[in-house]
Amino acid sequence: MRFVQFKALNGGPQRLGVQLSQDGDIIDVSSVDSTIPNGLVQLLQAGPDLLDRTK
Repeated sequence: MRFVQFKALNGGPQRLGVQLSQDGDIIDVSSVDSTIPNGLVQLLQAGPDLLDRTK
């Protein structure tokens, strides 16, 4: 699993997602839970509890 930041092809804000396998689909975790920030830096700054919940 790895975290990725992405934007939709049609534009829009930066999103935070996870990719479970190499070349696999990206799951938009920002849309699953509104308390998860759109950026990886913000997620890491939020602390280990939110990071664990995101995983």
